[in-house]
Amino acid sequence: MRTVPGGVPARLRQMNLARDLLEAGFEQVEVTDKPGWHAAGRTLRQAALQAGASGDPALASLQEEATQALAAFDVKRRVLATATAPAHAA
Repeated sequence: MRTVPGGVPARLRQMNLARDLLEAGFEQVEVTDKPGWHAAGRTLRQAALQAGASGDPALASLQEEATQALAAFDVKRRVLATATAPAHAA
């Protein structure tokens, strides 16, 4: 089991997407890890930080988000979740 830093919000530490979707009434729930998405997210954030200061407010915002996201990046997963709503009886 992974140790989750205290800075990660409680809602994320307690999340179990498959369980939560089933409890919400969804059916045919599938949650698939997407390690490629995880790696791409890290690459994007690292590239943003290496871009240097340009005075561009959008880049500055992305760099701020990247700094925060990378601090706890390895305790999060990137997943694809699919589910269906139950058919209601007529």
